[in-house]
Amino acid sequence: MAIAKILLTHQDGASLLTFAGDYDVFCAPAVRDRVHGELDRGAPCVIDLRGATFIDSTIMSVLLGANRRSNQAGIPFAIVLGEGSGAPVRRVFEVTHLLPVFRVFDDPDLAVDAVTQLIQPA
Repeated sequence: MAIAKILLTHQDGASLLTFAGDYDVFCAPAVRDRVHGELDRGAPCVIDLRGATFIDSTIMSVLLGANRRSNQAGIPFAIVLGEGSGAPVRRVFEVTHLLPVFRVFDDPDLAVDAVTQLIQPA
């Protein structure tokens, strides 16, 4: 199992959390704390899962909770997945039929642009 790492960067006013490795029940509390911490700052949040090699149902639950929390707070939230159905994490989203629940992008720059535009005054 690959060691789970989350790299946090800030880009154009958004928090970009880049995941690498395997994520399961054992790291779910740390993932939840990291994602919720960024949402609590009030900044738009992008979760880049292209480097994740595995996620289990507890991580899906964390992401669903973060999405719900962001919607309730009016904070834009998006997920970046690998292109095509071959990416293992994207496949989890497909088989669970959860792709439509999230704002999903193939590129982190496009995701950051999208979430920051959602907070720009009209």
